[in-house]
Amino acid sequence: MRRDLLLSTVASVLLAALGGVAAVVLSTRRSTLFAVLTIAFGLIATLALLVLYRSQLRAEEDLKKELSHRRVADQPYAAEVAQLHIRTPIAGVSLAGQPLNAVDLTGANLSLADLSSASLVGARLNNANLEGARLRDATLRGASLIGAILSGADITGADLADADLTNAILTHVKGKATVLTNARLVAADLTGARLQTAHLDGAELTNANLTRVDLADASLQAANLDGADFRGANLTGADIRGTDLSKALMEGTVLTRVRHDSATRWPPDISVPAMDSA
Repeated sequence: MRRDLLLSTVASVLLAALGGVAAVVLSTRRSTLFAVLTIAFGLIATLALLVLYRSQLRAEEDLKKELSHRRVADQPYAAEVAQLHIRTPIAGVSLAGQPLNAVDLTGANLSLADLSSASLVGARLNNANLEGARLRDATLRGASLIGAILSGADITGADLADADLTNAILTHVKGKATVLTNARLVAADLTGARLQTAHLDGAELTNANLTRVDLADASLQAANLDGADFRGANLTGADIRGTDLSKALMEGTVLTRVRHDSATRWPPDISVPAMDSA
């Protein structure tokens, strides 16, 4: 809506300018009258569009203030929030600490939103835009985030155990100590993610992109890593005991102090590091 208004305003200004040029180039009385009418129409249209644009900005600011101060105490209002964000993208809204369990936010635009410590147990966030959102210490156990965009989001300390993040985009997320136990991350893109000390035990990471991800001191025990791409990743001190890495791509992966055991399976082209006795 906002972009359409801006484009229309620019078009009107150009129309007025064109009329001015026509008035100079064409000196006949009829052409001059046409040019004057064109300028007048362009100026009136520009003024009207600017008024609409300002009204849109004011409505969005009022709505953001309302959502920032009103607690989502019940599911009907939570549904209202969901529909609002599907209909009208408003970046940066604050829903920190709100109870949003089982709410349907499918396709919602919550980019840059503050959802810190919010409870989203079992919530549906499929194809939602959470780019740059704050989800620190949020609870999303069993939530569905299939195809969701979380690029640059802060999920530090968040609980995503048993969540479904199939095909989700988590590039460059901050996720220290994030809980992803038994989470489904099939074909997810975690390029450059910072997941130090994260818990990924039993996670499904088939065909996931983990290039340049930082998993220092993280736990990936018994995770499914078939086809996972760990090239350039940092697994320093990571716990991969009982994990099958035989079908993972691990060129350039840092394996300093990695914890493994006799049940750990390695790709054929990897030099297996010394086993940690701890």
